[in-house]
Amino acid sequence: MRLVSAALGVLVGCGASAAPLCPEPVAPPPDPATAGPQAGAEPAEPEPWAIRGECNLAGVPESMRQTLTDEESDALIARMHEWLESDWHGFAIPEQTGMLFAKSEDDIGADPPYPRSFLAQGVHACSLEGEWLLAGIKQAFRRHGAPESRNAPIACAHNVCCYTALGEYDSAGGIVFARSPNGWQVRAAYQAADNGTLMQETIDGSYRVVRGHLERLAEETCAGEPAP
Repeated sequence: MRLVSAALGVLVGCGASAAPLCPEPVAPPPDPATAGPQAGAEPAEPEPWAIRGECNLAGVPESMRQTLTDEESDALIARMHEWLESDWHGFAIPEQTGMLFAKSEDDIGADPPYPRSFLAQGVHACSLEGEWLLAGIKQAFRRHGAPESRNAPIACAHNVCCYTALGEYDSAGGIVFARSPNGWQVRAAYQAADNGTLMQETIDGSYRVVRGHLERLAEETCAGEPAP
């Protein structure tokens, strides 16, 4: 009983200045789920917006495809990353040929007739029209390729960078780049009904439509500009 009483006396007196036998308080270990980076630790690498990968090139005409070296591919991917993670205007549009855009009929899960904006179409854009078009395409790439997106990052295969659909009723898309003495330029962009829920026949047909529009528009030039 005396030993128990003595031990209780020490515990009751802990925290008082006259209790030299009290143990030093020990802080609980940090929770890994909520703890921040430790002092001196290397900061985590940011998630990439774009990587070398695979794109369905069925919608890209052969005349627009370019084979890049590893060094050139890495340079384009780095430029894509910089373009998507910032407000930087980014890539130029050729003054002579402008920018081409083609899309297949959207998979909207509804019965026709569809509004015109959902139908297959091809567009040749110059100057300010091209800049506005590219701004909209950038937002589509940011939405599909954001590091927190389940299907990120953007894939680049030689001179084409593409994204996959986020789910049913969404579309896949891509940008076709062209090298110039002043750096990378946007030659064309596309959007195709390819979201993994469609029959392969429908997907193949979507890319054929895209390719047909791009081939039809490939010889177009901007007003006041000579043909290349």
